[in-house]
Amino acid sequence: MTPSLLARRAASPLRAAMLAVGLTAMLTLSLAFLGALSDTASAAVPNLQRASRSTLADSFAAKDRPVSCPAGTKLLSGGGSVSGGFGQVALDGIRLDAPLNSVTTRAFEDANGTGLNWSLNAFAMCADPLPGLVQIDATSADTSANKSVVASCPTGKQVVGAGGETSGGIGRVVLDDLTPSSDHTHVTVTGFEADGGTTDNWTITAHAICADPLPGLEVRVLASDFGSFDGQGVTETCSAGKKVVGAGGEITGGLGQVIMDGVTPNANLTSVTVNAHEDGNRTANNWNLTAYAICATA
Repeated sequence: MTPSLLARRAASPLRAAMLAVGLTAMLTLSLAFLGALSDTASAAVPNLQRASRSTLADSFAAKDRPVSCPAGTKLLSGGGSVSGGFGQVALDGIRLDAPLNSVTTRAFEDANGTGLNWSLNAFAMCADPLPGLVQIDATSADTSANKSVVASCPTGKQVVGAGGETSGGIGRVVLDDLTPSSDHTHVTVTGFEADGGTTDNWTITAHAICADPLPGLEVRVLASDFGSFDGQGVTETCSAGKKVVGAGGEITGGLGQVIMDGVTPNANLTSVTVNAHEDGNRTANNWNLTAYAICATA
């Protein structure tokens, strides 16, 4: 065997080993790149987080509480709750403030007032700005009658968040429904005059926050049993791998004598809890609660 052939044969295993190492490195880099692409694709709502703020617990007839999104993020939806009101304090509004930087909640003691110490909580769901993010508002006529109003997203966009408020009710109107539609197209808000009614004119406003379609977007819905309860709550949870981007709640059968006092996304944004109490006069009506969790891959 010639020396050159011996050299070539001796070098072949070395070249094969070097080629194997090179191919392994290239495969590792390719998998890492694909993994990075997968992570980017799954992060449909980057930097999603909940901001919260509360008032002191005392007995003032009316309170409001704003909470702002962290710098660099934009508002997706809001929530709010009354602690310690026990049906004598109405959650009057969850207002989504343009230009999508904050949420303001508002609550009023009922017409009879209360000596209870109560507090008001505001929640904002915020994230890096989503493509196509826009807020749509719709306000009802200014009358003294129970009413609903619908805020609809522009064609091609979907509801990611919801809010609603009354104006002029001042504790004599209750926020009965804050309902995102299952087809992601609109938000419906309903107000009922409280027991005893009011001759004052009032309006109700629906807020819909809309964006380009999000991966995995869903509206999860859970309703409680019907009955005549002093108070009750219901919690709906997102599907595995998804997080809450918006929240809503609905009372059925309360007819102004049941007060929604909480639409609360939990701190790690996996669920939404809706709470309500019968008013101070109670009611024999059977009623129930429904919790809405707008969820997306995050």
